[in-house]
Amino acid sequence: MKKIFLSILMLASFSQLFAQNNTTGVITASEFHVTRPLREIFAENPVDENKIYSETESRDRDNRVAAKFPFTVNDGTQYGNDIGTIQKTMGDVTSDGTKANVAGQTASGFRPFDPSGAVGPNHYIQMINSTTFKVYTKSTMAVVLTATLGNLWSPAVGNSGDPIVMYDKAADRWFLAQFGTSQDKKIYIAISTTNDPTGSYYTYTYVSPLFPDYLKFGVWADGYYMTSNQSTQKVFCFERDAMLAGTPGARSIYVNYSPPKAGFFVPLPGDAADGTLPTVGSPCPIVSYSDNGWGTGYSDAVNIYNMAVTWGATPTGSITLATNIATTAFDASYNSSWNDCPQPGTTQKLDGIGGVCMYRAQWKSWSGYNTMVLNWAVAISSTQRSFKWCELRQNQSTGVWSMYQQGTYVPDADTRWMGTMAMDNNGSIGISYIKSNATSIYPGIYYTGRRSCDPLGTLPVTETLVIAGTGSQTGINRVGDYSQTTLDPDGVTFWSTSEYMGGPTGSSASRTRIFSYQIPGCSLVAGVSISQTAGTNPTCAGSSVTFTATPTNGGTTPAYQWQVNGVNDGTNSPTFTTSSLTNGQVVTCIMTSNLSGVTGNPATSNAITMTINSAVTPVVSIAITSGSNPSCASASKTFTATPTNGGATPSYDWRVNGVSTGTTTSTYTTSALADGQIVNCIMTSSLSCASPVTAASNDITINISASVTPSVSIAITSGTNPTPVGASVTFTATPTNGGTTPSYQWKIGTTNVGTNSATYTTTSLVNGNVVSCVMTSNATCASPTTATSNSITMTVTGAITYCTAGSTNTTHQYIRKVTMGSIANTTGATTYSNYTSLSTNVTVGVATSITLRSGSSYSTNIFVVFCDWNNNGVFTDAGETVYTSPVGSGPFTTTITPPASAVSGSVRMRIRLTDSNTGVNTTPCGTSTYGEVEDYTLVIGAHGASAFNPEEDGAVSSSIPKTIMLSVFPNPNTGSFTVKGEKEGEYYVMDEASHLVMSFKLTPENNFTKVINNLSNGIFVIVGQNKYGVTKQKVIVAK
Repeated sequence: MKKIFLSILMLASFSQLFAQNNTTGVITASEFHVTRPLREIFAENPVDENKIYSETESRDRDNRVAAKFPFTVNDGTQYGNDIGTIQKTMGDVTSDGTKANVAGQTASGFRPFDPSGAVGPNHYIQMINSTTFKVYTKSTMAVVLTATLGNLWSPAVGNSGDPIVMYDKAADRWFLAQFGTSQDKKIYIAISTTNDPTGSYYTYTYVSPLFPDYLKFGVWADGYYMTSNQSTQKVFCFERDAMLAGTPGARSIYVNYSPPKAGFFVPLPGDAADGTLPTVGSPCPIVSYSDNGWGTGYSDAVNIYNMAVTWGATPTGSITLATNIATTAFDASYNSSWNDCPQPGTTQKLDGIGGVCMYRAQWKSWSGYNTMVLNWAVAISSTQRSFKWCELRQNQSTGVWSMYQQGTYVPDADTRWMGTMAMDNNGSIGISYIKSNATSIYPGIYYTGRRSCDPLGTLPVTETLVIAGTGSQTGINRVGDYSQTTLDPDGVTFWSTSEYMGGPTGSSASRTRIFSYQIPGCSLVAGVSISQTAGTNPTCAGSSVTFTATPTNGGTTPAYQWQVNGVNDGTNSPTFTTSSLTNGQVVTCIMTSNLSGVTGNPATSNAITMTINSAVTPVVSIAITSGSNPSCASASKTFTATPTNGGATPSYDWRVNGVSTGTTTSTYTTSALADGQIVNCIMTSSLSCASPVTAASNDITINISASVTPSVSIAITSGTNPTPVGASVTFTATPTNGGTTPSYQWKIGTTNVGTNSATYTTTSLVNGNVVSCVMTSNATCASPTTATSNSITMTVTGAITYCTAGSTNTTHQYIRKVTMGSIANTTGATTYSNYTSLSTNVTVGVATSITLRSGSSYSTNIFVVFCDWNNNGVFTDAGETVYTSPVGSGPFTTTITPPASAVSGSVRMRIRLTDSNTGVNTTPCGTSTYGEVEDYTLVIGAHGASAFNPEEDGAVSSSIPKTIMLSVFPNPNTGSFTVKGEKEGEYYVMDEASHLVMSFKLTPENNFTKVINNLSNGIFVIVGQNKYGVTKQKVIVAK
């Protein structure tokens, strides 16, 4: 009656002191991916297990504030440990000893390891900080996968730590989690897509409002519940059904609440991961403890809150106080610097992990009631610590929780901490922990436990050594920060992982361990479990598989009866090997014990359902998917293989004439094939039941066409050369290897003319024009594709007629003087004047000065100068407007530079003066209202030679013969060229040996022009002398 009143009073007090603020928030996964199978990812990107971490200590303690204890045992026994619940003697119930017992993972230079692990039907996964995890086969503890959690994300995320592993037995899935950084506040969760821990995973990323330090998870019917160390206490629930289904938008919901707490504090969610799930709609219990040493208003109690969640379109969540269960007195105080647990040979103490219940709060359902088991660290004295543990029970009819049993384990003077506990399907409890003292026991791992028939509040199983410590950790007090125990699907085997000091004394003494053990039942119950120990499941039809039975309480000579689909098979042997199973058949074993007094005899094992896949025949075909066949030499081709029954990751061996090319992908690209070579591919299927494993593709025989060289020649097919001005001349191109539809680009000099036609007809040729054609072939395998023809230099005879130009009024504006080289012409006012008899010599690429003066100083004057550089009778070709003066009265001085395209010989220069305001005309033709037009002659020397006229240069001594101006074009040439002079006389063509080749005369009758044809290759000199002077001009013929 007193206890009931105390509980009611405490509940009322806590309800007022810690009123709830049920602020909620819904968080949708910010990222979602489906990974490739992990066995493929980490086969390609193996984990560097020797990596040395630059950060030697996790920074998560930055988020942890040590609790203050205003009241201590010195203030009264109520603040110490109730002596009536302290177990002071070691139990004498013999354990069955450890089953599996192997070294776990370590990380170089990083503390602590935070080991977490869970067991499934065939595998065990351990994960530590960094965040590395290994998958072990449960039967042999062989490592089948080493991976890092962050690399499941794409792109990879950091491996920040605080890992949690769970095996969701109800879903037959694996759950892996860690937090992000204190800056990004992320929570990373990976859910296996199948029960294969080495297969693919769904990955989810959530962002917490606050950094989720020391996060802990539990499996519940309506979600994965998570608690953590946050300044504003929150409990999260993640949408389990959606996450298991691989829903990208899987949600989570958090609810704020205010439990009794002081300093570093993390509650635990009820965890049904390794048992039967609660009824859908049942609230998840959220548990923690409170200590009366925290101050006034606090009590020694276990505080249970219920969190209820509904999903639907708009998720809702709430947390309500279920009960505060009074405990016997305990002292959960700890050192404010986390220095609690002694070690031999050093003053360095280790962190006793005060302030929190140790992971997990395992929840199990029984007939009429549910249970949770808890343990947390307590101070026994100033030099000793241990753990307090308890079993809570909930009435399934009323939903009320109560204390069923509790105790504090102190069988000697040693320190015990870092407890992790669970209950098996017999109601037995197992708890493992670290034990050490200051003199002789290095921190090692031990376990104890109790059977359901043992006295309440006691752990009678004799303490059993798992692995002894071999050194002390120095320089840092971090250890743990937690350990984890889960229950095997067989219902009786506990699997644990924990940290201990397994190295020599120093900063790197820490190691982790993975081990399993059983607590003996209160009676001898026969049992048998079977596992597949050879072959695979799934497997192929006709493949051999072996099953092995492991008896419990089988006696000295148990008998075995194997069954397939309930029909007896095999022999009386603990192993059963067969190759005749079919898909869906179920293998079991009945074991009959010969142990006296055993119950449940004979015992039937678990069932293994076999997946048998039929054999398939792989096939592969190849085709050219880029390029062509036939093709030209060096043309690129891409071949693509199309597999049938190739599996997820078939491999390929591309071959040319039976020799491997080294290409192993599904495509093969090459430009090095020769005519007649044969390409094929050998595919190796990755399907487990492919028979045969390899398949050869079809052959593709390569047809390479020989390359051809296109050429083109042109000839005059209508008209003549020389030809009169304005006469029609037709040129015709004759292609070789031009293909069916070659294209043509005719040219005069470097200027494109004509159309895309094999003929070019024109009446606009001027003397010295050079006609050629560029043909583009469309012939198969033409190389190169273009060809340039021979050139034909045209001799055009007859006068060139220019357009008329002038003005209507010269009263006010006229050209007064033109000065350029030997031209210095002062004139009066006429509308147009032809001064082409006046000339000066100019050179291609050399600037010659010209000065223009008007007869009146009008500010509106404009001079425009035109030069017919190609001698075609017009001034409107590109580059032939050579100068436009500014508007003004002048005089104006500029320079004129003949372009490289200018013809050699005499060309016309036209100068126009016009008014810029009235009747303006800045074109070479037509009239302007005011102004004047004058024409002159410019003599352009042969390209590369100076156009020097000694008759115009008085500086030349009369004793030196004058040089006659003579132009040769084109030069060099292919044997046909034109000679043009200014004075009549007789000229001689000499070869390199000074032999006379021919002679000719230049007269006014032939316009001082001679066309020479059909000279052979070589260097020639044209020489001549007359009353005007001498000439000597080199000519190069190169066909």
